[in-house]
Amino acid sequence: MRKFFDPPIPLREKFIIPVVFSGLFISLFLVYKDIGIRGYCPTLGATPVCYLTANAYIFILLSVFFVKKSLKDLFFFSGFFMGISLAIYFSIMHLLYIHHCSIVYSTPSCFYDLFSFLTIFIVKMIKI
Repeated sequence: MRKFFDPPIPLREKFIIPVVFSGLFISLFLVYKDIGIRGYCPTLGATPVCYLTANAYIFILLSVFFVKKSLKDLFFFSGFFMGISLAIYFSIMHLLYIHHCSIVYSTPSCFYDLFSFLTIFIVKMIKI
């Protein structure tokens, strides 16, 4: 019977996990605030963006635990491209004063997301 962590997690994915958990924590905090105050997060269509970014972080987190490379890449890149596209779009909209992102610790959450998704991508692409 195969072990769950057979082979061991590569070092670069060990660096990704804390970044994903911090981004997921901020997104889930915003989901909680949006449940209490409807409209706290900006929406894309009818769906609040904090829900979508939380899903993107969950996809990236799931990709760390898969053993099969094709599944790892599928979950990582689907979560990454969903998250980075939302972060870039809403960062630009926030800078142009069209849509305002939710504020977390006096910084717009779309800037946190943009920084964390770029960090995740850079760490994933380097060879450690």
